[in-house]
Amino acid sequence: MNEIKLRNFMPDKFIFKTEIPVRIGDINYGNHLGNAEFFYILHEARLQFLANINASEKDFFGCSLIMNKATVEFKSQVVYGDTLEIELAIINQKKVRFDIFYKINSKNNNKIACLATTSMSCIDYESESIKKIPLEFIEKIG
Repeated sequence: MNEIKLRNFMPDKFIFKTEIPVRIGDINYGNHLGNAEFFYILHEARLQFLANINASEKDFFGCSLIMNKATVEFKSQVVYGDTLEIELAIINQKKVRFDIFYKINSKNNNKIACLATTSMSCIDYESESIKKIPLEFIEKIG
């Protein structure tokens, strides 16, 4: 199987940026940020992005969001006391889903710490049916 390299899909334009400090509870026995904790950081960045456009995962312009795939490529170690700069882009937008591309930089060493994507689908939890991406979202992201 061919390995997918996220750096080959680096977006030209990022639409949101935030910073998240690395906490002591994020550090594993190897004295660096644990790989599972990267998913919490992705989630926090995604929630901040959604709040920035007046949405949430549960209230996404009349539907909800559900993650159905994640791809992570670890690039460099992150240690306690570092601050991560996370940039987000929307890519691979389809009728009912889109991908969020995350570029996570370590401010300590100015290196890319992680590249990731999460595939998000629009859903109506009550009817358990997939929904089209709301037009309001498409307008907000340009």
